[in-house]
Amino acid sequence: MDHNPSPPVQLQVGWDGVVATAAVSGELDITNAPALCRRLMKVAEARPERLVLDLGGLVLIDAAGARALDCARQALEVLCPVVFRRARPFAREVFRLSGLAEGWEAGRSPA
Repeated sequence: MDHNPSPPVQLQVGWDGVVATAAVSGELDITNAPALCRRLMKVAEARPERLVLDLGGLVLIDAAGARALDCARQALEVLCPVVFRRARPFAREVFRLSGLAEGWEAGRSPA
């Protein structure tokens, strides 16, 4: 049987002055969440004034991926403010069901 596997998680980073935008696309799950977190930490080491995580390209996120993003957010905020953008409804639901959305301040939720 021939079927197309889902795309792996990808990260594209762009800079607009002192603001870094990290666009996450593909599938974020337990198998690739740690590697994504390490890459996000490398971006934060460049000391942007703000790091925007654009989740609009995610096609799947599981609870492990949501937990990893939340842990990354907590670690990254030591270096710079983190803002989530463009999370699709299914991703917002995973954050909500994982109990992670409630602790995020307004403007930082994955909405």
